[in-house]
Amino acid sequence: MVKTGEFSVDAAKAKELGLSNGNSFDVKVLKLENSENAPEWKLMTFGKKAAHPKQTYVPDDTGMQYITIFVKSMKPVLERIQKHGVKTLGKTPTMLDETRQFVAIQDPDGNFIELIGPK
Repeated sequence: MVKTGEFSVDAAKAKELGLSNGNSFDVKVLKLENSENAPEWKLMTFGKKAAHPKQTYVPDDTGMQYITIFVKSMKPVLERIQKHGVKTLGKTPTMLDETRQFVAIQDPDGNFIELIGPK
């Protein structure tokens, strides 16, 4: 993903919008590609670590903790994962079928990210 923008929401606005009880936060906007119609993934930070323990497997916690991202090519994704020292989960990467490869990782908060695409 590429960072395509960022912004901050002040405490008063965050409370007015019902997004927090008066806490400000910063948002980074990521897209699979830098194009107008690409889906956005917004990451929010409140300047503190997650309060819940990091889960080892998907059923270890409840709530939004799992996302699937389809990529055009797995090769640059794997190169970036390795460059940044991100550990893949299970026996991944692995082939799902004759054309699609599967990789599982976790973000710093423990959310599971499933990447699927051609090798």
